[in-house]
Amino acid sequence: MSGPHTNPILVVAFCSVAALPVGGARQEEKAVPVHLEPRHQLVFDSPATRILDVQIPPGDTTLFHTHSDPILYVTMSTSQTRNQNVGAEWSGTAPAAVAAPVGQPRVVPSNPPGRIMSTTSYGDKPQTHRVNNIGSSLFRLIGITNASAGDVNPTLSADFSAKPEVDNRWFRGYRWSLSAEPTAEHRHANPVAIVAVTGGAVATVGANKTTLAQPGAFVFVESNQPHQLEGAGADAQVVEIEVRRPR
Repeated sequence: MSGPHTNPILVVAFCSVAALPVGGARQEEKAVPVHLEPRHQLVFDSPATRILDVQIPPGDTTLFHTHSDPILYVTMSTSQTRNQNVGAEWSGTAPAAVAAPVGQPRVVPSNPPGRIMSTTSYGDKPQTHRVNNIGSSLFRLIGITNASAGDVNPTLSADFSAKPEVDNRWFRGYRWSLSAEPTAEHRHANPVAIVAVTGGAVATVGANKTTLAQPGAFVFVESNQPHQLEGAGADAQVVEIEVRRPR
C-alpha cells in the first residue's frame, strides 16, 4: 500500500497487519502518537481528519500510543482485549463467557460488526495506553479522528431526515441498508466518510462510481458534494460518518 493521501475522495482496500511480538514490552517504552502506532495503520490523512485501519491479531499487543483528538470507531471484527494505561496495571480482562450446553463451545459477548461508537474526551484529556488482544480472532476497527473544534450547531447538516445513530459535537453517524435501487442523491454540510460494513456497496460521488468491495473500504467525501449509495450484492450495508467542523 502506498503512503497516506490527501485526495478529497479516496477509496482504500485494506490488507492485514503482520503480528508483532507481544512479550517483553516495557511500560517505560516511549509512547507514539496513535497514527504512528504500527497496528493503527494510517490510510487517510488531512489537516483535520485521519482515518486509521486498526488491526490487532490474536496474542498481539500495541505499542503505548497517545490519543489527543476525538475519535469515532466502526467495528469490523471483534475479539477479547485488555487495556493498560501508562503507569497503571492491565485492566478490562475478558467478559464472562455465556454458559453453553454440554459439548457446545462457549460464546463470549462482543460488539457486532458495523457498530459505531465514539470517544470525544481525548481532545481535552489525551490518553496514553496500549491494547492486548487476548482472544482468538482479529480485532479490527476503522478509526476516524477529528482535530477540529467540532460543530456546536444542533441542526442536522444532511439534507435527509434519517435519525443519526451517533450524534455529538464531533461526529454524526448514519447507517444505510442498501438495495440495487440507488438512494436519492444527497449531501452533507460537513465532510463524510462512507465506510463499508459489508462488501458489495457502491458509492457514486459526482461522476465517479466506486465499488466498496470489502468491509472497511471507504470513500471520503468533502462538504456539500452530492452522492448516492446502492447495493451491488445482497444485504449491503454502509455507515456514513460526518466529521463535524465549525460552520
